[in-house]
Amino acid sequence: MADLDLTPNEMRVLRASSDFAATIRRRRMAAVTGGVMLAVIVGAALVPVSRDLLLVAFAVYVALVIFERVSYANSVLAYKSLIRKLLTQVDIDRPDENAV
Repeated sequence: MADLDLTPNEMRVLRASSDFAATIRRRRMAAVTGGVMLAVIVGAALVPVSRDLLLVAFAVYVALVIFERVSYANSVLAYKSLIRKLLTQVDIDRPDENAV
């Protein structure tokens, strides 16, 4: 791995790539966030709630969604970079089939 010159983020992604429980937790948290916001919207429709409280709830929801999306995008970028480095290493390690 030292030959690949991986960044700390790429090393973290490589180590985490076999942690399927983390992926399940991330997916579950995205579903819970959406479910809680749906409950807030339905609750606000059934019970009179101040606009300030709704504004805070929406602001928190938007902040969570932005964090989730940025985190996901950063992970995708790290995976793509890691894949390129691994493919380059495979090409270097593989003997040339046309060589005599």
